[in-house]
Amino acid sequence: MVNPHPKPYTSPPHWHRNHTEHMSILEGRVQATIDGHKKILRAGDDFIVPRLALHSFKGFEGERLVMRESADPAGDYKVLFFNDAFSSDPFSFWRMMRASYDGDGYPSLGLYFRFLDVAFVTVFGGLAKLFLPNPPKLE
Repeated sequence: MVNPHPKPYTSPPHWHRNHTEHMSILEGRVQATIDGHKKILRAGDDFIVPRLALHSFKGFEGERLVMRESADPAGDYKVLFFNDAFSSDPFSFWRMMRASYDGDGYPSLGLYFRFLDVAFVTVFGGLAKLFLPNPPKLE
């Protein structure tokens, strides 16, 4: 994943019900927060985000950030998520909801019960699938 925007990359707090993420920092730095623990990671660092862990990422102003991500279990769903979520500029709430619905991503609403995060993505992601054009396909 390469941040294509001039502003630092940010990924707000979210979690995944069905997969673990294996991350490598290839270039730049990122502040990773995983289940409330903040750490600054640099090029050459690897880390794991366990399934169900609440996590977020924040890049640094003026620094290019390149991260490699692989998921366990493996599958095309991560590539499809990023292709769909970031296929429009400016950012689209509806595309993010559809991508989250299809890609096992649940933004944290900051409430105690995670089933509300799931309900939020199910409702808004399901609605987005009804009216958005089809997401980009893998080539």
